[in-house]
Amino acid sequence: MVFTQRDLYFLKDLTQVNFLNAKRIYRIYGVEGNCRLRLNLMIKDGFIEHSSCLSNREYVFSPTMKTYHMMDTKYKKKFPNDKINHYLAVADFYFYMKKQGVLDEFTIERQYYFNHKGKKYSFRPDIEIDNDGKLLLVEIDLSNRRFEKKLETWEAFYNSGLFKEHFEKFPPIIIVSTDIKKVKNIIDKNRKVDLNYVYKDYEEVKEW
Repeated sequence: MVFTQRDLYFLKDLTQVNFLNAKRIYRIYGVEGNCRLRLNLMIKDGFIEHSSCLSNREYVFSPTMKTYHMMDTKYKKKFPNDKINHYLAVADFYFYMKKQGVLDEFTIERQYYFNHKGKKYSFRPDIEIDNDGKLLLVEIDLSNRRFEKKLETWEAFYNSGLFKEHFEKFPPIIIVSTDIKKVKNIIDKNRKVDLNYVYKDYEEVKEW
């Protein structure tokens, strides 16, 4: 197929977030009928694949290895279908931030393994952003569960001092939640380290 400039913009965004459902694609890229035509051509030529993995059976699209190679982007593992709403929320934050300015780097679930006080940890922010030289860590939370465990891991990473191997200073943690009051109460009640938390309502984020 012959790509339009809009096709290439779409594929670049898709390789950044890995998943987009049909409604989000129509919202970003224009008229539904034309989008359907372009998506079908990309499926036919092996640039994207799709699955009706949402509860309403709406199609969700993801890039193929062919597209990652074409866009010179590192291949991302396929995420489990039972977390698809989480990863669509990650996509919402990507487009929300794009409207704020340039995103130099947008990395999903980068892993940091470390030991602290004889215990093994895996520090894995949902998103790591380099925005014009300013690093941000992002936690997308749609369930408000297990925050005590997440808080323990963030503080252990800080207290270990090993974060200095990756960051000049510990970045702010943006928490995108459906219940900011509940999450903030959990953090205020259990925090032992004065990390920089910023709270964003998911209802605001998804209106990008």
